[in-house]
Amino acid sequence: MKQMFMVIYKALIRVLVIMSLALQIATAQPNWMKYPGSPVLDVGGPGEWDAGRVNNADINFDGVTYQMWFTGDAGANTGKIGYASSTDGISWTKYNDPATTSAPFAESDPVLTPTASGWDSVVTVLPVVIVDNTINEYKMWYAGSGEGTGGGIGYATSTDGISWDKHGTGPVMPLGEPGKWDDGLVAPGAVIVEGSTYKMWYSGARALPYFQIGYATSSDGITWDRHPTPVLKPSLPGEWDDFFVYTPEVYWDGNIYHMWYFGRGGNPPVGQIGHATSPDGINWDKDTLNNPVLSPGANGAWDDVVVAHPRVIVASFNDSTHCRMWYTGNDGSHARIGLAEADSCVTSIIGSITDADIITTKNFTLLQNYPNPFNPSTRITYVLPTSSDVILKIYNLLGQEVRTLVNARQAPGAQSAVWDGRDNSGRLASSGIYIYQLQAGKAVQSRKMLLVR
Repeated sequence: MKQMFMVIYKALIRVLVIMSLALQIATAQPNWMKYPGSPVLDVGGPGEWDAGRVNNADINFDGVTYQMWFTGDAGANTGKIGYASSTDGISWTKYNDPATTSAPFAESDPVLTPTASGWDSVVTVLPVVIVDNTINEYKMWYAGSGEGTGGGIGYATSTDGISWDKHGTGPVMPLGEPGKWDDGLVAPGAVIVEGSTYKMWYSGARALPYFQIGYATSSDGITWDRHPTPVLKPSLPGEWDDFFVYTPEVYWDGNIYHMWYFGRGGNPPVGQIGHATSPDGINWDKDTLNNPVLSPGANGAWDDVVVAHPRVIVASFNDSTHCRMWYTGNDGSHARIGLAEADSCVTSIIGSITDADIITTKNFTLLQNYPNPFNPSTRITYVLPTSSDVILKIYNLLGQEVRTLVNARQAPGAQSAVWDGRDNSGRLASSGIYIYQLQAGKAVQSRKMLLVR
């Protein structure tokens, strides 16, 4: 009997080891490859409002156009928020207000600036933007500060992402109460809307620059309930991020939450980008096997001092998930925005997502079907950033249409369709590899799946 228990015990240990390795593989980060043409967004020319730095950007992608909101300044205490657009995420065009037609002609213009007086009269920086497709509205959270005020997180709305209306006369998230961990500074990091709940991960500190990352929820994006303690803290002394953690980016892949964040630590201290995962957005595990996932460039590079403020877009191309990260790089003189790419940076998305789960998204995304391989049926899930005319078709490897699953106009958010393994005539399709293709407006994505009879 004792020998039997030992056999079972050893078998369980092997299973646990295999499960642990599988989890590490599932959540491990790939090698992020820096785009050799970086920086992709440079500072403005002499005399421009963003001649000193362009940094701390947020990115949206609707399947056709990339939109960027970024912090720019011409020196200390001059931070404003600018806008740029791109068709490829590499070549960006900064917004230039048509009204600025008199000399000196500006190369670009900010879209959100400090107020004349009040809580955000000195700087408006660190934009975080989502698109609420249910009401066709852009929503921005930003960090502001003013003379004699502690600052906080402000809120603004727009119909086009360029002309913004600030909410109220004060921040929607002020500094924490005296004695709290975030009573010295708060700044937005990432916002996700799930169902009727807004979720924000934000940077906070009692004294600069000892940042930690907090979490808050809201029913309207204006009134926030904070988690009582930080959800991501600096690591133990001697680790690469033992000084502070700052400006998180968060992505839900249908299975777990991913966070990319700016961490600083070591001796001498270096600013780098790390990765963590969480099942609930509150309890986070840092990717100790791979962190940091992005480091400064070699001496003389445009980003040889610091890499910071990651913004990640995940999109499907053919049969793989492709990831792009825009980040702030600094050479000690100027901050600019660069690009890094990876074939895959999130776990495989399993199960289904209902329209009640997500109402806003940065990405037009076609997810991997589940189950896969399958018999007799499988579910195909996709996320639409805007209302779209949708066509979802199944093809065989010869390019012949097998089945049309969807041909209709659909609302934004998560949608899904089930393929029962039959063709348009109701006949059972044979075993083999099939391609499912989603077209939503001008955007097209496809993936492969395996039917096994």
